Amino acid sequence: MTATASCGSDTIEGVPGFGGEPAADTSHADTSPSNTSDANTSDADAPDADAPDNVAGDGDAPGTLDTFQGDEDSDVASEDASEVDEGAGDADVDDAGEPDSALGDTLDAMDEGDVESPDVVLPDVTDVADTTPSECDDESECTIDTFEDGVCKNTYAFGICCTANPMCDDGDACTEDVCADEKCVHVERCCESDLDCADDEGTCTTERCVGGICSVVATGATGCCSPVIWSASFDDGTLGGLTIFNAYLDVGWHLAEETEATSPPGALRYGIPFAPGYDNGIEHSGTASLPPLPLPAGVRVALRFDLFLDVEVNSAYDIVKVELVDEATGQELKLWDKTQAPLFYDWFPVEIDVSAFAGKSVLLRLRFDTVDVEFNEGTGIFVDNLRLEADCTPLSCQSAADCDDGWAYSSELCLTEPGESSGSCSYVQSSTFCTASTECDDAKPCTFNSCTGNECVYIQQANCCLSDAECDDGNPCTTNDCSGLGGAFGGQCIYPFKFDCCLSDDSCNDNKSCTLDACPGPGQACTHELLPGCCDANADCDDGDACTTDLCGAGDCVHEPSCCSTDAGCDDGDTCTLDQCADGRCERLLEPVGACCLISPFAADFTGGNSGGFQVLLDANPADNVTWHPTTEQGISLFGALHAGAPVGTYDTGERVVVVARSGTFFVPVTAASELSFWVFLGNEWAYGLGSIAWDRLDVYLDYEDGPEPSVPLWTSAAGTPMWWTVDPATGTPTGPTWTHVDDIDLAAYRGRSVRLELRFDTIDEEQNAFEGAYVDDVFVFSTCD
Repeated sequence: MTATASCGSDTIEGVPGFGGEPAADTSHADTSPSNTSDANTSDADAPDADAPDNVAGDGDAPGTLDTFQGDEDSDVASEDASEVDEGAGDADVDDAGEPDSALGDTLDAMDEGDVESPDVVLPDVTDVADTTPSECDDESECTIDTFEDGVCKNTYAFGICCTANPMCDDGDACTEDVCADEKCVHVERCCESDLDCADDEGTCTTERCVGGICSVVATGATGCCSPVIWSASFDDGTLGGLTIFNAYLDVGWHLAEETEATSPPGALRYGIPFAPGYDNGIEHSGTASLPPLPLPAGVRVALRFDLFLDVEVNSAYDIVKVELVDEATGQELKLWDKTQAPLFYDWFPVEIDVSAFAGKSVLLRLRFDTVDVEFNEGTGIFVDNLRLEADCTPLSCQSAADCDDGWAYSSELCLTEPGESSGSCSYVQSSTFCTASTECDDAKPCTFNSCTGNECVYIQQANCCLSDAECDDGNPCTTNDCSGLGGAFGGQCIYPFKFDCCLSDDSCNDNKSCTLDACPGPGQACTHELLPGCCDANADCDDGDACTTDLCGAGDCVHEPSCCSTDAGCDDGDTCTLDQCADGRCERLLEPVGACCLISPFAADFTGGNSGGFQVLLDANPADNVTWHPTTEQGISLFGALHAGAPVGTYDTGERVVVVARSGTFFVPVTAASELSFWVFLGNEWAYGLGSIAWDRLDVYLDYEDGPEPSVPLWTSAAGTPMWWTVDPATGTPTGPTWTHVDDIDLAAYRGRSVRLELRFDTIDEEQNAFEGAYVDDVFVFSTCD
């Protein structure tokens, strides 16, 4: 798992416990208590503020008070403030004085090909300070620090460092894998003989190889088991050897006398000394630790005490828990927390079986943490009759069920020597034991991790992958792609289809009647053989003769003579066309005479405010209400037109306006002469004698629906032909727009093609835009009858 961090940062993103998790919600309300176990519904641990990891005080003198006040870890955190340059950048302007904007790039892209839904994207500019490799050191033993492509990378060292036990799983059934102090510890357990097991040479226990597993077995020597291993009643005015750590001097664990203890007069209390509560105005925490104690093997061992809770019931705050530290590995475990409390505001007994740690030296401690500063008015916590006790009756077993200690931390084994009828209990830590989902991180990005019933559950994420190889779908016509971050972060398998790839002849159908479609083999490209004399497009009819215009009509090729020396050589016998020879090539212009037969492949008169089939293709700023829309306020005929502007008022928005409308598709007949005509009314700055004719312009383009060619410009208002404004006869100055007929736009070059018209209105800039805009009416394409 690789994360990119700014130099000097102590945060490793994406790694639990290293700053990659979302902040906890600290808002809460107190809950009315109920003297039942249902009062608590969450088993999740809140973060441990000022959580002590080291214990101060010797704990050797029962008659002394061993305490430690202040910062338990003796670390003082510092926070560096970084300044962010918030200066505004200036907009770029090109050499011609026009804005160099994303809108211009979008329009260029539309001219290059068919853009169905262009996006306008502003550049993202980030200032990056000069960085050297030495500055990438985050001073963490758990990261591999590198400097690549000008960026610091701090890669988490999985298998060495950890934040949860599952990260340490080495796949070896003979090791007990635990995460202790953020480092993986692997304890060897398998054996073939007693010699393979490390013996502490004590008189009370011995390490023996039983059933192929090293097990601590009690020797049964006299004096090796005492019913009371350690105890403190707090009635003698001492802590009995407890070591206290309090984050602050004015509140924390202390001896309390003359209380309603279960065995008066003394008890251990967390709160403000000689005051009824534990609210000192800030969040605080503290621990009370027993000294490290060896636990006898082969018997039941339990921690017992009486508890009184007058704290918040909400399980996320006022954390109360009992912890165990394995002295051999340093691993910390939560044995109990207040979510298991049967009631509040009264005394109740607590018993915790720790038999799974028989033969080990452990440290047990009580921890309290307010987490926040709210609802801390209660009396606090009272603990009495704290003791670690053993049932010195030898614990024998017939099966693993006889060894059950009642909690999920360990797996129970009944180890029996050959020839013996009963065996001894052994406990193996479960690598999937948990008390919260954060303890289940297996460092595998393709699993969902959860803690259910103190057992880590891992559900594979559907379609998740770490490499392209994991995405093989067996289809030779797809690219196996692990899309996303991949690697240690995981990605999603996607299978883009390879262009024109085939599995069989059926998959090669191009829906063209003039091709013979075939698949040479699975995973190969389709072949499309053109049938002789048949065509689907003009390009199919190229005969290589420069003096013919090659067209496809109704599936048959037509080769019109196009070279000439006189007008007579161009006569096609159609009374609707004017045929002439120009520069050795025939031209046929639409000139209806008499009973001429004409058709209209496309017509839009916008009668009554209909759109004529035009739709908005691009609107640079949809929120400004300036766009193409049908209107009945203007029109050359039948009360209707298509308008680029605002429904009411002008198109002055304070920004550049770019709006594009596109018509429906129509076919330009193959063997006919075709022309486009329309009426235009353009109220802009030039029409009123201001600015440049090249600004606030209307352009008409032809877009190929059936091919990849770029759009073709047919007409622009910037050319000034025909003149679409009125003038002052005396000065020649424009005095306003007028309805103007634009006709005779020859479409001969587009015969046999499916095309669409595009109307583009572009102000170019944001100035002098307080005018009505562009109106277009009676858009017609006329063609002679075939």
